[in-house]
Amino acid sequence: MYTSATLLAVAAFATSTFAQSTENTTGTSLTINTGSVDSVVRQSWCLAQTNSCPILCGGQASPNTCDPTTLQYSCTCTNGNMPNISNYDQTVPSFICTEYIK
Repeated sequence: MYTSATLLAVAAFATSTFAQSTENTTGTSLTINTGSVDSVVRQSWCLAQTNSCPILCGGQASPNTCDPTTLQYSCTCTNGNMPNISNYDQTVPSFICTEYIK
């Protein structure tokens, strides 16, 4: 499912040790302070990310990881392709986008 939000945003500066960014559909990098997101929420984002990756790959993915502290993730299909997950809901980039526009 494609995300429905199209954003026009400028880069934000993070004030914490942990910051995570993603690129939106306009090519602009969005940055959030991961420390401002509750750890339980970050864990749920990572769970959704690792559940979505194999679906986007059409079956299996390896590596398929997500660090709930930093929100750094990897999603590589077993055939070597790397889907552009920023276009899909239930992925770390979609959650960052939603958090950014709050």
